[in-house]
Amino acid sequence: MSAAPQIPPTVHRWLVDYYLALRAVASGRFTERQDLILFRRRCPATEEALPAATEIRAFTSPDAFLDLADAGYDLASPADHANAVTRFFPGGQLYAVFIDKKLAHFSRVMADRHDPNFGPYLGEMGAAADICIGPCETLPAFRGRGLYAAALRRICAEAGPCDAFIYCAATNTASVKGIRKASFTEIGRIVRRRILFWSRTKFTPSPMGPDV
Repeated sequence: MSAAPQIPPTVHRWLVDYYLALRAVASGRFTERQDLILFRRRCPATEEALPAATEIRAFTSPDAFLDLADAGYDLASPADHANAVTRFFPGGQLYAVFIDKKLAHFSRVMADRHDPNFGPYLGEMGAAADICIGPCETLPAFRGRGLYAAALRRICAEAGPCDAFIYCAATNTASVKGIRKASFTEIGRIVRRRILFWSRTKFTPSPMGPDV
């Protein structure tokens, strides 16, 4: 049986963008602007010791993560981990941080840098072996404990020789702090504008340039 034909990455990104724009327009959001910061660091990384009763686990499928409920883990509510178990792209991973077996944080790793989470922002930047991290979320009760940075360091420690990319909203000071704590360096600013179904992304390198 022959394999199903693969959609070219450029076409895939366009279809995803169109679908997201369609949803936004249908909900009454006719214009949007996103101001983002793009970061990068070289892998692998050196990990720091985790606090007592804290563990980080990696998963290659949503089912493996959800099965932890049968082992006595508290995965919070479906709304809390919705972005964690959304369909993985082939080769993607989920890193989850638990404290006393309670879900505290998760970070996703995209196997394909053309994933819709990153494709519109990276353009041709990076190599095929590089990884892209996101979405990431720390549950409210566990914020301020450095879990975001710990998860990023674990991801980079296990990634092997490559570059890791991550971005966040420029106004999200907590995420910016956590990303920088994990030794990521800002390489540029991204402004993404949408009017109805038309969108434009502009990348401005940081003063040191994207190749530092």
